[in-house]
Amino acid sequence: MRKLLLVIPAMVLLLALSASAQEDQVGKMSFGVKAGLTISTLRGDSLANLLKDLAQAQDLPGKKSRTGAGFGAFARYSVAPSVALQVELVYIQKGCKYDFAGGGTSTARSAWLEVPILMEITPELRRSKIAPAVFAGPFIGLNTSAQFQQSGFAEDVKVPGDFNAADSVKSTDFGVTFGGGLGYKLTTESEIFFDIRYDFGLTKILKSGVLNHPDAQADTKTSALLVTAGYRFGL
Repeated sequence: MRKLLLVIPAMVLLLALSASAQEDQVGKMSFGVKAGLTISTLRGDSLANLLKDLAQAQDLPGKKSRTGAGFGAFARYSVAPSVALQVELVYIQKGCKYDFAGGGTSTARSAWLEVPILMEITPELRRSKIAPAVFAGPFIGLNTSAQFQQSGFAEDVKVPGDFNAADSVKSTDFGVTFGGGLGYKLTTESEIFFDIRYDFGLTKILKSGVLNHPDAQADTKTSALLVTAGYRFGL
């Protein structure tokens, strides 16, 4: 209890100092660019079951994450001291790898153009160039490509070759994203930053009858960890 009584006033003081330092930024716009990598997977077992049937395997394939790229730009508006609204346009690669015990890997690849709308809390530290931030908000994703790639299967295992799966993937994905980061202020109007976020898709992205199987019902949803570095500047 004593520790709690000490922590609460310290947090209040920190927020008060932060608000005072950021009052002159309220109502201002800034812009930025970012780039980094993604570590993604697909939630749900229906796709693994379907791939098992296609490969005529005895067991479900093991699921592994897929590494890809992510980059984009954003606009940020300071609505209050330590609070900003940020709208982004981000290209992000997602997917998953399925490894079969008997040999062979099926890789699901997809690319999305996402628009996250984030509320960002930035408790700036007085007399410090380090600026921490936490953020969260919804996103909508527009599918730009989808493929399945096969590798390492024995010649007597009949699996479809690499093929375009765009007709099997829905055109839009909805979800939420949240994360945090650290910025380093170069001037009062600009900074370089590093952030990490988690994309949690809420849409079943595969259509019924996926991969030309009319009875297939897919529960597959996206998930991705996105790590980026970037530059933000004011006008």
